[in-house]
Amino acid sequence: MPPAASLPVLINGAAPGAIVQLEGLLLQLWSAKPFPPGQPLQLRVTALEPALQLEGRSLGSKRSPDGTYALRLRLINLQKPSREALERAWASIERG
Repeated sequence: MPPAASLPVLINGAAPGAIVQLEGLLLQLWSAKPFPPGQPLQLRVTALEPALQLEGRSLGSKRSPDGTYALRLRLINLQKPSREALERAWASIERG
């Protein structure tokens, strides 16, 4: 399960996940399934209306004791309006 401070996403249109950390173009996500390094990924941030579409490449997954995965991802093709929307959403999550 993702921590309370997270942004829900759909990964590649089907796999549930959540952004749990944002540092520039690097994301750490909770994921229900693993993704190998280099795999292109499409994220849909479902917590925003309208949903925000993001593209990235997996930097690898690490299995957690609960059977979920910690996924690292580098964002690609991130345009300024999308970056700003993501940063605003993340800032609101961090404030609680």
